[in-house]
Amino acid sequence: MSFKLLIFFVFISSFAICQNKKIDTARLIDTTVSPIKTITRVQIPAQFPGGLSAWQKYLGENLDRDVAKRNKAPFGKYSVAVSWIVDKEGNVTNVTAENDPGYGTKEEAVRVISNSPKWLPAKQNGRDSIYKHKQSISFIVQ
Repeated sequence: MSFKLLIFFVFISSFAICQNKKIDTARLIDTTVSPIKTITRVQIPAQFPGGLSAWQKYLGENLDRDVAKRNKAPFGKYSVAVSWIVDKEGNVTNVTAENDPGYGTKEEAVRVISNSPKWLPAKQNGRDSIYKHKQSISFIVQ
């Protein structure tokens, strides 16, 4: 990417010189930086210790399912899409809710994911890898 940017910069600079015009080169440089290389397609995805059934058990024991009802939500289903990073050591970080149906559901979904124990990290080419996970958590008020 940076090599292509350099070639583009050289081309634009030489074109400007040929045209005897000055250009603002500061606007041509891409200053966006991605501090974490996150992989979403890996050979072995990150997983909760004990697998899916253990993850479901963790959520069942730790998620406050009545938060929406206590906050006077009308009958219905309230789903929160939550994404998070599992780093190379299995730590859960950068937990964010991608939507907020209200009634405290977003905060509860983020809380329960943030407090989860370490995961087994993803593997790519036999090495531990950073992985972005996404899941929907639903709250039903009846």
